[in-house]
Amino acid sequence: MNANALQADEERYHSHLQTIERLASALKTAVDQKNASGTLLQEEFAAVLMRFFSLKHSESVERLVQAAVTELNVSSDDPLLYGNLFTEVRCAVILFVLLSATALTTAA
Repeated sequence: MNANALQADEERYHSHLQTIERLASALKTAVDQKNASGTLLQEEFAAVLMRFFSLKHSESVERLVQAAVTELNVSSDDPLLYGNLFTEVRCAVILFVLLSATALTTAA
């Protein structure tokens, strides 16, 4: 891998990391405006995602909500303790997926 490719990979990594941080901040703001429990109803979580990822279709956002429900191991009616999605290990997995998707898109 040449120096330009490594630089591009590092830039993508930092860009995705900033996206994760901004999303966590947007979710925290929604929780702070609502309550102090650290939870969001799934509909509220989806609304934040729709605002944050404004170019995504509702089906894509629904898949993200369902992934959060699965990852947090809650029922489809339970509120989400969204902060548990942003642990170091989970963020590493998210970054890996985002970087892999970017690499596949770039290679195509």
